Amino acid sequence: MGVVVTGGNTGIGKETAYQLTLRDAKVYIGCRDQKRGEAAVEDILSLNPKANIKLLSLDLSSLTSVRKCVEELSGLETKVDILINNAGIAGCPEWQTEDGFEMQFGTNHLGHFLFTLHLIPLIKKAPAGRIVTVAAGGHNRGQIHLDNINLRNGVYHPIFAYTQSKLANVLFSRELAKRLRHSNINTYSLNPGAIATDLQRHMGQSDTQEGVGAAIKRWFKHNFLMTPLMGSQTTLYCALDDEFADQTGYYYDNCLRVDYMVPEATDDKTAKSLWELSCDLVVVVTGGNTGIGKETAYQLTLRDAKVYIGCRDQKRGEAAVKDILSLNPKANIKLLSLDLSSLKSVRKCVEELSGLETKVDILINNAGVGWTPEWQTEDGFEMQFGTNHLGHFLFTLHLIPLLKKAPAGRIVTVSSAAHIIGKIHLDNINLRNGIYDKAFSYGQSKLANVLFSRELAKRLRHSNINTYSLHPGAIDTDFVRHIENSDTGEGVGAAIKRWYKRNLLMTPLMGSQTTLYCVLDDELADQTGYYYDNCRRVDYMIPEANDDKTAKSLWELSCDLVKLEEHLRI
Repeated sequence: MGVVVTGGNTGIGKETAYQLTLRDAKVYIGCRDQKRGEAAVEDILSLNPKANIKLLSLDLSSLTSVRKCVEELSGLETKVDILINNAGIAGCPEWQTEDGFEMQFGTNHLGHFLFTLHLIPLIKKAPAGRIVTVAAGGHNRGQIHLDNINLRNGVYHPIFAYTQSKLANVLFSRELAKRLRHSNINTYSLNPGAIATDLQRHMGQSDTQEGVGAAIKRWFKHNFLMTPLMGSQTTLYCALDDEFADQTGYYYDNCLRVDYMVPEATDDKTAKSLWELSCDLVVVVTGGNTGIGKETAYQLTLRDAKVYIGCRDQKRGEAAVKDILSLNPKANIKLLSLDLSSLKSVRKCVEELSGLETKVDILINNAGVGWTPEWQTEDGFEMQFGTNHLGHFLFTLHLIPLLKKAPAGRIVTVSSAAHIIGKIHLDNINLRNGIYDKAFSYGQSKLANVLFSRELAKRLRHSNINTYSLHPGAIDTDFVRHIENSDTGEGVGAAIKRWYKRNLLMTPLMGSQTTLYCVLDDELADQTGYYYDNCRRVDYMIPEANDDKTAKSLWELSCDLVKLEEHLRI
């Protein structure tokens, strides 16, 4: 049994780790102070010479340290059975983490939030995973300040900050249980009791000070506070008791489930909002200056995501950003210069993005061109195949390293039902020598999207990234600008087209729904490589869309055509 205990160098965490070694568990303790961590390992080994205990470097007030610790652990273990989020800080002055968050919220909640989500892939590999988060009875006096989570502008108080962080622990465990309801993982939060530990080191006078107040404090500590052994019991109960196999998301105190919580601790709306705020989702949308892409970007800003839109035309991109900000003044939206018909532009865009972000949670390959004349990209490829497939192929593979750093990455590729008329011409991918047809070219590029997503899922099957392709529907957008007979034309044909457009085509908002479904729906967390239409998975595809041999050949051809760098080949 593999167990990870944060803050395992002292107090409850150290006692919990020791007790678990007595049960033959392999225990990793994550500690900020390596010397104290090494001393804790030595202490445990002196009590249990057979203990299988290891030390990890983990500073929960540093998101960089959290990610580095997960990377180290992933190189050591193929699964984690139990994660115990035990570390914490209490009552400190108005300090900040290195990432700029209020120290208690940043350490007690955000650090554990990121650490937990990064470890989900390893916990899912256990037969029955458990995530135990040590909160506190003080959560019942907490309030989540969603509009001022760092308690700035003079509202900071050490106790209020602590109780907010502990309420965040309870809500996180509750929301996590909902999101993992179809998995093999259960979650628990708890109050360990009033313990004589190092947690209160920032509070008031120390035991070594003199005076009546110090004497009373020492008397209270010796007579009323529990020992770490006593305080570890509810943690061990949640981690080990078989009766909990069918319980998840609940809160425990004194080894009993607490069913009557303060309203703030069962507020699912706040729990969801806190989750979204904690995630700070980073999303990249190609072709986000118009149509479905623009609407998708806007909808994601409403969900507090940081959204980058990649656009070829900078003026239109700037106009799109202004439009979205006029609809949502709080939108966190940025513009990237990206021309998918230029492999040079694709590489330059990734370089720019890599300098701005340490991770990308969601990539939406939305941009596209349709029904063009027989044009070529600047690299000499047929325009629709070069833009719709090759540009996205290169862009995606260059972003894989950033997507792997997200807790759970998703790659959503907007294809089309037109893939059913497609055929991959491996021997003449650019449709030269007189066989070019704008409709068949478009069908080939959209079939390539489907096959790319399918093959990518296979190659990423052991990672934290899922892939999806989809048909957005027949949408009234600027996408079909190259199709003959514009709306401004005269005659019966033009009139019929205008009627069709007004009465039968969907709006961009309607057309963005399947993309948003693939991006956001929790039920798709265990699905990858599939194709979706009208917010439903399509299980009966044409043979060409399920042809794994062609998908593999297309992948290899694409690698050669874009001259994919060796270190990016997967």
